[in-house]
Amino acid sequence: MSEPTTLTDLATPCLILDAARMERNIARLRAHLARLGVTARPHLKTAKSIPVARR
Repeated sequence: MSEPTTLTDLATPCLILDAARMERNIARLRAHLARLGVTARPHLKTAKSIPVARR
């Protein structure tokens, strides 16, 4: 099977992730939580991806 070249070629469901945007959002969240003096407690229901939740 060949690599998909367009979004319509992707098998669904699938995750489409803008990694740079994700990293910016994680940094913003960490900064906000640091100001509040608390830590993040991510869960898989939000990300639905173990590697994303680990970030």
